[in-house]
Amino acid sequence: MLDLLNYIVPKYYWEYRRQYLWQSLGKGREEVKLDNEPIIEFGGFKLHYCGKGQWFGETEHINYFAHFGSITINKKVIWLNQLFLYRFAGISNRTNKDYDFFELVRTIAHELAHCIIYDFCPGEDSHGIKHAFLTHSLNQFLLKQKEIKELEKAWEN
Repeated sequence: MLDLLNYIVPKYYWEYRRQYLWQSLGKGREEVKLDNEPIIEFGGFKLHYCGKGQWFGETEHINYFAHFGSITINKKVIWLNQLFLYRFAGISNRTNKDYDFFELVRTIAHELAHCIIYDFCPGEDSHGIKHAFLTHSLNQFLLKQKEIKELEKAWEN
């Protein structure tokens, strides 16, 4: 499951941005500045008590020699609550009863929506209307993808 998530998170972040972003955010291509493409990765599972997922973004400025100038690297990492991993492994109890496959996909969509909004609308309300729309849209998009269907098969076995 870990390898599949390491593949799924960046792949569908970029694919969703490319296919649906301008339409979803209601901006024309000329209004969206893509000078600095971010790096995104799946950070794994960790136990935290206030949510099913988490994302973190950081910006790093790297200065090269004077004649090369400097570059800025934006990096995002998405983590999922390890209760998903316990549920995947068949360890089920009252603490992780809400951590099923469809909630896993919805959580991935939710965290990817945060990353996309941060890319293009950094001052936007983190759980506003655009976030709700993107989460729903990404969730529908992800559920149609073959790798997500493979993940569902693995989850069921």
